[in-house]
Amino acid sequence: MSQDSIKGTHDSVIANFRIPQYRGSMAGTVVYPKDNRKGCRSFLETPYKSNPGALPNFVLVNRGAN
Repeated sequence: MSQDSIKGTHDSVIANFRIPQYRGSMAGTVVYPKDNRKGCRSFLETPYKSNPGALPNFVLVNRGAN
């Protein structure tokens, strides 16, 4: 059972972050935000978006209870 306030659909990505499962690799820039380090707020209005044709940016966030 779930509460009515959280019912619905939520976009998500599995924890492998789209790494190919068999000897894959990723290339891009890893950025670590000064604020919002747990990723609890949206990153849509931040400079973390990649430019068209550029390698992607990967935002590194803290995970866990503290």
